Amino acid sequence: MRKIFSMILAMMLISTGTINSFANTRIAESELEQPSEEIEPIEGSMDSTISKEKLQDILIDIKKRIIILDEDAKLNYSMGASSGNTYYELTWERESDVQTVQYGEDQNIYYYNHYQLNTEMGYWNTKKLPQYSMDESETIAKDFIQKALPTEYSNFVLSEKPSTSLDSYSFYFKYYKNDIPVIGVDANVIVNYITGDVTNFNTSYSSGIEFEESSGAISQEKAEDSFQKEIGLRKIYTYTMQENNADNVRMAYTTGVDSRFALNAKTGKREWVGYYGSIYYGKAYAEDSAGIQPLEQAEIDAKSKLQSMNEAAKAAQKLGLFPTKGVEMSYANLYERNDTSSGYLWALEFVSETETYRVELDAMSLELIGFYDYSHYGNYQSISQKNLDAAKKSAEEFIKKYFANDESKIKLNAAELEAMLQRSSDTVTVVFERYEGDAFLLEDSITLGFSPSSEKIVSASKQWHNIRLPKPTKFADEKVVYDKIFTENTLQLVYQLQWSEQKQRNEAKLFYSIMNEEELPLRFAVTTGERILPVDRTEKIETYRDLDNSKFQEEAQTLLQIGIGFAGGELKPNIPITKLEWLKLISMAFSGSYFGEMGTTDENQLRYWRQIGLILENEKVEDNPIAREEVVKYLVRALGYQKIAAKPEIFKSELYDFDKVSTELKGYVAIGDALRILDVTSGGEFFPNELATRDQSIKMLYNFLAFQ
Repeated sequence: MRKIFSMILAMMLISTGTINSFANTRIAESELEQPSEEIEPIEGSMDSTISKEKLQDILIDIKKRIIILDEDAKLNYSMGASSGNTYYELTWERESDVQTVQYGEDQNIYYYNHYQLNTEMGYWNTKKLPQYSMDESETIAKDFIQKALPTEYSNFVLSEKPSTSLDSYSFYFKYYKNDIPVIGVDANVIVNYITGDVTNFNTSYSSGIEFEESSGAISQEKAEDSFQKEIGLRKIYTYTMQENNADNVRMAYTTGVDSRFALNAKTGKREWVGYYGSIYYGKAYAEDSAGIQPLEQAEIDAKSKLQSMNEAAKAAQKLGLFPTKGVEMSYANLYERNDTSSGYLWALEFVSETETYRVELDAMSLELIGFYDYSHYGNYQSISQKNLDAAKKSAEEFIKKYFANDESKIKLNAAELEAMLQRSSDTVTVVFERYEGDAFLLEDSITLGFSPSSEKIVSASKQWHNIRLPKPTKFADEKVVYDKIFTENTLQLVYQLQWSEQKQRNEAKLFYSIMNEEELPLRFAVTTGERILPVDRTEKIETYRDLDNSKFQEEAQTLLQIGIGFAGGELKPNIPITKLEWLKLISMAFSGSYFGEMGTTDENQLRYWRQIGLILENEKVEDNPIAREEVVKYLVRALGYQKIAAKPEIFKSELYDFDKVSTELKGYVAIGDALRILDVTSGGEFFPNELATRDQSIKMLYNFLAFQ
């Protein structure tokens, strides 16, 4: 009898846990009950327009396609309409779970969610090993789409490998009409790989979309010629931000204005299509800090010569952007902002009985960075040419008054302004792009908001990075760039959704457009014409290149599929694992994981490891190889058993070489053995003092999750 004492201990530990189980009840059509008289419409719904018979038909149709756990469930429903289609939202509430279905008048299912109540999802939750493979889960996802959209499912095509979460795969599908991709229409299915159940489905498809006839499009050759004439190339400055410093600054070619315009497939003329299909390279957003405390502010003021809050408040009031009578300052904070000259920004909020204003100032120069008048939003109207002319005039006057020093380095983006004509909006957005010579900075601009109803500027925002910009003297032939675009990215025939105010529904019009993919960004070195790839580009690894060298191939591949593994595409199974790598690997098995680089650590990562009990408060984390017994120690800590494991005198084990385990780690190894976590030979040997390899560590982490 193997390890009797350890098995008793394991059973004792297991019995302290709480097991939540939920049995699915599969309902046959013949077992469908009549709708209860106690069905309650959600407050504010259009419930008066639906009959009991209609609701019964909807329930029966839903239950033919989806497993609804209706026993002891309270049913609520509501109604709504959009794009010429009526939607019914039904919710089944039970003590343990809630199911929601959005059902269309066209008999399509547009949304489904199954949410388990009273489940603890915190730092202590670990991922579970899949009971359904990725291929099996994919089949479940495709089957669900067929049930939800029975006449359209064949037009949904799986676009990429699924992403993973704590216990699920998420499958993303693109939509095609007449074999032409439809931008903005897709579907997502989340499959629980433990139970095989679909927990969420949503789609942006609507049967109310009117599709333009696909015949009559100009040829690919003519489209390429029109693209060069109508959209063309522009020079921009591109860069990445590393710790508030611009890195890899260069001038580059890009197409048009970053895919905001496309070619009408039938006329060959440029048309505005909005923001879609574009991966903006080298974005430089600065997140607000948690706020500066008074003592910290004093230190900053002393060293950086930043202006005080009182000086900032006085400067904001002197700008004349809002009335000062009856207005009080309600909020002030100092933030880091890398797109200001000082690197810091004062954000001040002023309120009266009826109005609220926000003013943002550079914390050193007190120049205007942002302004928001929250009192003039919500009055939507169709934007006329008169509104555009008034917006342009007001914006130019605002620039002269508040941004006079920048006026010579900005140009109005007239195309974006004109594209707002006849659109429904409460503001007209006027964008002035920052230029250096004939190249503009994609991230930098002064953007103003003009309210047609109040006929005044109600918002202003300046992004202006202090960057040293190179001035190239040699330029590549644009033909080289066009050749790469048309052969590598390709000019593609697509449907693009456009909202029709007149018809109150989406119309899908045909365009030729270049899909700007992350792997092939539309950025080309201005001197050579070579494509500029993202500096922080990460390879999507589906399997290890050296998996054949692993003794535990199935375990390594399974963990990789649920997001647990080594970066770089290689397992390197026979090299020792370091303490830093091992802690990183274990933390990947937890929900809410903090993901830094595999070979580095920082205070956020250390804090997270302390929270989940992996390391002690003052424990050092070296990047040095560790022994097999140390590997087990951290797994037992992750289980929360470190207190009992710290009493080695109470443990025994039938491991052949248990006597070689370090005294302080005997409890950890005994618990790990009892729970079948260890990688042990057929002869019962563990080799506790040998360095643990990556392969062996993967095996023990797999066993750890199997115990979970």
